[in-house]
Parts: sequence; C-alpha cells; structure tokens
Amino acid sequence: MTKNIRDLIEIAKQSEIMLQGLDLPYSPNHKGQTTKEHVEKQFNMEDSLCNVASIENRDKISDQIKWELETAEALLSENYEKLHSMIDNQNVSDKPFLYTTKDDLQSFFDPLLRDLTQTDLRILTAVVALHDIGKVNQEWAKENLNTTGIEFIAHDYDSAKLVKTNPKLIAPFDLNDASQEIAIQLIKLHSLPGQYFFGEGNISGYHNLMNLSNKLSSENPMKLARIHGLIDVMSALNKGFVKPILNSHKKLSELISNVYVGSGNLADAFEQEAKHATVDFCDVLDLHEIHPNSLYRLIKLTATKSDEIKILNEALSELSDDLVGEFDIATRSPTTWFGTYVANAFGSGLRRAYGDSITDSDIIDVIQTTVKMIAGANNIQRQSYVRSYALSAITPGLMVADGQKEIIVDRVKRLNNLSSMVNYLNDSKQGFYVRRNFDTVEITCNK
Repeated sequence: MTKNIRDLIEIAKQSEIMLQGLDLPYSPNHKGQTTKEHVEKQFNMEDSLCNVASIENRDKISDQIKWELETAEALLSENYEKLHSMIDNQNVSDKPFLYTTKDDLQSFFDPLLRDLTQTDLRILTAVVALHDIGKVNQEWAKENLNTTGIEFIAHDYDSAKLVKTNPKLIAPFDLNDASQEIAIQLIKLHSLPGQYFFGEGNISGYHNLMNLSNKLSSENPMKLARIHGLIDVMSALNKGFVKPILNSHKKLSELISNVYVGSGNLADAFEQEAKHATVDFCDVLDLHEIHPNSLYRLIKLTATKSDEIKILNEALSELSDDLVGEFDIATRSPTTWFGTYVANAFGSGLRRAYGDSITDSDIIDVIQTTVKMIAGANNIQRQSYVRSYALSAITPGLMVADGQKEIIVDRVKRLNNLSSMVNYLNDSKQGFYVRRNFDTVEITCNK
C-alpha cells in the first residue's frame, strides 16, 4: 500500500506545476516559504501518516503473532516521532498548555486513519498535491493551463476550478469519478478547519461532503477533510503550531463525528456551540440584536477575550446599526462567507501587530475594522448573488505582516455607515476595493 502512495508522491513532486508554477511565496502563513516547500512538507507528513494507516489497517490482530504486534507498535511510534519532529515547537516545550506532544498527535490522527482504504490514501495524496494550485504564478498558469473562468480571487476555490478545467492534473492519482468528486470537494474546502479556528467560516460548508459520506455509508471522506486540515496548518505555521490549534481541530473533529453518527446537521451543531460559547455575552447579543453565530465568529476573528466584553460592547455601540446588521446577515447562517487571511488582515493578525502595548482603543479599532470590511464586502456581493462565497484578503494580510497596520485602520476609520463603506469598496481608486465573481470575493488594495 505505502509504496504505491510513495510513488504517487514522487510523481506529484516532479510535476511541472510544482516545480515551476508554485515555486514562489504566497501568504502571511507561509512565513517566507514557497508554496512548493509548503506542499513538500505536507507530502512528508502524509508519508508518515500513510505508514501508520497501513499498520493500523492490516489483517486482524488475532492473526498476528506477538513479535509482529510489537514490531507494529514500534513502527507506529517511530512514524509519530517522525511526524512530531516536522512540527518542532520546542520554543514552548516548557508550557504544557501550548506544547504539542507526539501523543497529542497520535490521539488526534489514530481514529481518523483507522479503516482508510488504498483509494482514500490516493485521494489524500491528490488533495495534498493540488489543494494550493490556486496560488500558482498567474503568468505561468496562463501559458500552461486552461484558466477559463479563473480570476485568481480565492485560492481554495480557484484550486478546485483549475482541477476541473485541467483533468491532466488529477489523472496521475487513478481516481474514478466518485473519488475525483470527493478530492475536488476536499480541495475547495481545505481551508475550512482553519476557518473554524479563526472564526472565518461555519462548518456547514461541509454539507455536500457530509452528503457524500452518507451516500457511501462511510465517514472516510470527512476523515480525510480533518486529516488534511491539520497537516495543512501544521505545514503552514510549523513552529508556530501549538496545542490550542490542535485542540480546535479536535473539537471540530468531534463535532463532525457526532453529526455523522447522529441525526442532526452541521449547521445546527455549529449554532449550539456558538450559543454555548457566547453565554457570558448575553448583554451584547441582546443590545445589538446579533445572532450567537455572528458574535462567536467575531470573538474568534478578533481574539476578543472573556474579560473584554465591555470593550467589545463599546466597539459595536460606536458602529451604525446598518454596519452591525449587515455583518450579522453575512455571518449568522449556513449561507455565509468562508474566509482566508481575513483574520490576518483585519482581526487577530491586526491585533497581534500592536504587540504587548495594545490599548483598549486599539482593540476597538480592530473590532470595528473587521465588522466594517466584512459588512461592506457582503453587501456588495449579495446585491448580485445570495449564496455562500469565499472571501479573501491576501494583500491586506501581507500589509499587516509588513508592518502597515495603520494604513488599514486609518483608511476605514472615517467610514461610519454601510453606504459609505460600500461606496469605498466599490471604488478601486480609493485604496481598498473589492474584486468578485459568482462565488468568490477579494478585498484587495492599491498600496
């Protein structure tokens, strides 16, 4: 089993798009590495996990003699040691609440790797290889790929579209039509676990993939989503990967499994979690007539702490009702926005840029900037399309990483209602503006 997957990995590593189209950095989370290097880290992680899967899914244990079992356990441990070394976070090894151990990784991955098939592992390999091709060098893509309908607005959705319009990209993985559909869904949704952590989405985005799992009477497609979701963030953040991120993925995993084995749905499960998470914020919910989903996501987006309720309330109180209302419309339901780099640009990333000297006034600016940007982009999008969409903010995210936080805050500070925000984002000469199509929206900037 494993040799076949290793062959596929080597083929993918040597593909033209990997060697030429993705050999450049892209996002704040890549921390200077190219997309090619980011994906290669995932291949190495996947190789260890495929070894574990091949051991876990061998013949029944009762058929094995004792020394074989001991060897298998040693191999499991060896592969998890190898995986753990790839996310070395020794800088927090003295902080148990931050430090991710080998056992932490094993407790997360073991249940997900169990019962995976050879086909599942080929799907996973295809997803690792192709999930970030939307980050391809655009000039290279136009010369070497069919880019019909691709406007390079949101990389995850663009990746899925490129696979559909360029079947040669997925052909080496020997997947039938049903497996290809699973792979494409996973590619399109590969950011969702991170969106769950950062407040950039609702897990209802997995609705179609859950339907595929139910149709197959197998949770494996959903397991693959969680496996790849974690190795994607591990390979992007690497030394910044700490236990709170892992715990978020565990929570997401439990939520999904509970829905799969039960009779509920993902949207209801997310809403119940939001209600529980915002129980101490009832005054904010009532005063601003905002849905628990919206407040839960805003808290995550802006890294608002439980002792900052007063600051949060003040930030929302200073905003016009139409801005808060539009943010709520955008964020509350399963028909919502699914973002990448939105938190980097306008929320928690912007907040981190202030460092330890951040003031209450700065936190208010972060919260208000987040609400304004999302409300404005959503109002523009729903004037034409009332549906879920991908929201990207890669350029503003890079600006924050480059120390330009003041530009972002100052440019929207004077925009005090929804109309002024929409007019601003509709004018590409003003600074920040919106690019969009049917299911993707980008907030970008003339620096």
